Amino acid sequence: AAAALGHLGGATAVRPLAQTLATAKESDEIRELGSALGSLPSDRATDQAILAEIKGAQGDARARLIAALATRPSPQVTTFLLEEAGNPDPAVAKAAYRVLARAGAGDARLYRSCAGAAGTPAPDLPPVNQVLMADRMAA
Repeated sequence: AAAALGHLGGATAVRPLAQTLATAKESDEIRELGSALGSLPSDRATDQAILAEIKGAQGDARARLIAALATRPSPQVTTFLLEEAGNPDPAVAKAAYRVLARAGAGDARLYRSCAGAAGTPAPDLPPVNQVLMADRMAA
């Protein structure tokens, strides 16, 4: 049902998917709901609705919602992710870095941008390819 909603829904489908994702317990359910949220039609209204849900969430729920942005490349989403990379919650910052790493796939300029957004000197951050490798090993 979540997958169908992800392909057919729009901005109005964001809240039910986001709320269900935020409270999901099983990893398969989390993955399916995140995929559905990321698969919603790409338009400004849907992106804004997703970002609004993220801004209203905290902790693991916020990190899960951020992870769903991996398939939603847009300037608005990238700007938001760069801001979230500096979030004081490590789970949230890590989720933002992972999405940015997937989008940048080793792009040194993106790496430096992430560092600047987080207010951390670039040498103190893991290289983007290490983040990608950690993701592949965790999968």
